[in-house]
Amino acid sequence: MKKKKISNPDDEIIALEPELLVQQQAVYTLLSQLVRQLDVCSCRLWPELLNQAAIFDLLEQWILDNRRVKIRLLVQQADVLAKQGHYLLNLHQRLPSFIEFRQLTPEQPRIFEQFILIDNNALLYQAHIDSNKLSLSLDHPRWVRQLKQQFNLLWQDAQPSPYLRKLIL
Repeated sequence: MKKKKISNPDDEIIALEPELLVQQQAVYTLLSQLVRQLDVCSCRLWPELLNQAAIFDLLEQWILDNRRVKIRLLVQQADVLAKQGHYLLNLHQRLPSFIEFRQLTPEQPRIFEQFILIDNNALLYQAHIDSNKLSLSLDHPRWVRQLKQQFNLLWQDAQPSPYLRKLIL
């Protein structure tokens, strides 16, 4: 993994190699840092990284061990998710009181960037959904705060998806 510094020398960002296995391992490492809250903003829940049995097992155990946790998943294409399936949808079915899904409305801007926010300090970021370049930071509260503000604005106007609602009945 390549490391590069940004404006604040105390904040470290790792530019991940484009190999999928490296990126999947980084996501697992990132999610292993969870304490309280996970927020994901993605077009289709980042299937190449998050639709993994190991991620399902990790998050399920995290929820069962820590009953005061919260997972918010913000997607753009819930209909595709419902048709194709996803481990996080299965986890939502098993533990619905800990996981909330919302879908962007047609009036909201399209998602071109994707990110995973862990508590208030760690993140995985992809500037464009068609890029294979990812940035990882396990300690960057300022950047997480900025992305969380963006996430919260989108979340407020997003709606529960009828596609995902049907799936959990």
